[in-house]
Amino acid sequence: MTCGVGYFLFSDVFSPDSKTAHFNRATTAIRKSPECQRLLGPGSEIAAHGEASWSRWARNRYITSSTEIDKWGTEHLRFRFYVEGPLGQGVVHVHLTKRPSQNEYEYHTLAVDVKGHQRVYLENADGKTGGKVAPKIFGARWW
Repeated sequence: MTCGVGYFLFSDVFSPDSKTAHFNRATTAIRKSPECQRLLGPGSEIAAHGEASWSRWARNRYITSSTEIDKWGTEHLRFRFYVEGPLGQGVVHVHLTKRPSQNEYEYHTLAVDVKGHQRVYLENADGKTGGKVAPKIFGARWW
């Protein structure tokens, strides 16, 4: 029983690949971003949290997330959480990918939506390639 609890704590909280670790990294990137500070307020005053609870007494605010593996074996981890500061509040969308040849996730998208403003992209893999996909040669993408 103790080993099971220890494994659960390591995999969900302390592991570098856990959702909690990715949430903390994304929150740190948002707090350091000058664009986010302009929309939300000083980085030290930006708070991040998960979904609102149905109970006023409950303090748990879970982070909505999903994990899937596409037909090429690439793992996709997507999650959403909320940020707020003295100047405003927003919704953060995170999409991480890990190819079969990689050991760690890398950001595909890290974006902040603040009502009344354009979406702020801190990471955008689609923007780097212009949304273009490599051509297929003999039915496979080689790069």
